[in-house]
Amino acid sequence: MSKSPLATLFACTAAIYVTATHLPLLHADESANAQFCKETGFYTSSEFSPKDFANIQMTEDGATETAGRFGNMMCTGGKVTGRDKIMAIRASWMKSLGIDERDFVVLAALSNARTYENQNLSSIAGPVSQIGNGYAAAGLVELDALGANASMFARFTVVDRCLQSGAERSPLLRHILCTREQLDPTKAYAELDATAELNNGTRYRLRRLVRKTAEAAAKRRAELDALAKTDPGVAKVIAIADAQFKEW
Repeated sequence: MSKSPLATLFACTAAIYVTATHLPLLHADESANAQFCKETGFYTSSEFSPKDFANIQMTEDGATETAGRFGNMMCTGGKVTGRDKIMAIRASWMKSLGIDERDFVVLAALSNARTYENQNLSSIAGPVSQIGNGYAAAGLVELDALGANASMFARFTVVDRCLQSGAERSPLLRHILCTREQLDPTKAYAELDATAELNNGTRYRLRRLVRKTAEAAAKRRAELDALAKTDPGVAKVIAIADAQFKEW
């Protein structure tokens, strides 16, 4: 029995919505790979071999384009020589960027001009909405008010804003305070994965914030510690901050 026009329209609309907001994880089985290809829009008959991926940069530079290259290989109807070796290159590239399979789907989709709904974090209950929009100083006050109830992602949010506040008043003191936060990327990632309302695009963006903030905080802390060796005033402030965080 054929579907009515209304039923057909409903099915098509639902399919478009799912494609736009929820891209799938990758798995080894062919059906999942076919779904990945369908929803990221990769269709090609090109042939590939490991030499096509010999110049992959193990950095974020051109990450979207690189994901697209791998996506094309995974979805081609043409001959692929050394597929396992290419997938090993992909795994190494993903590891160097600190991304997982869901992140890869996002980058691959973006390379093919597929975008995600821009979610309002304030409307999503849980870790991602504990700190509101505003200045770095406001975030520090909010974090202090939350105390032990502050999520790890909230801590990353505040430190991220803090480290970008170099042009504001007393950035040195603020940077000393925010680089004393004990940050745990693994815990923050787990909080994001436990927030079911996040679409893959938002999840990728927030995971990237966590990753980049961890790197920036470690770098800035090392700079401040080096400065403390030549500036007794800075050393004293750092000692006070460390003592306060230890008590807290």
